[in-house]
Amino acid sequence: MNLFAEASVPRRFPEEINEFAVYLRDERGLSPVTISTRSERLAWFFDSLRPTLDSLAGITIADVDAFVSKMHLFWR
Repeated sequence: MNLFAEASVPRRFPEEINEFAVYLRDERGLSPVTISTRSERLAWFFDSLRPTLDSLAGITIADVDAFVSKMHLFWR
């Protein structure tokens, strides 16, 4: 048993997170660490969305504002 293994937490919208990571790598040429950080933050945002949301098209400005308000102190 590996006590330090990361728990497997299913992410919301995993295909979109992967596409974002590919874009950051292929189009923007960003480093793996930057890609990992930005992908993780995008996953945090997706995780903060209401559970009934099943499409990115349903994301509102209020969703973004709520996430930024919640996270602004953490990102300082």
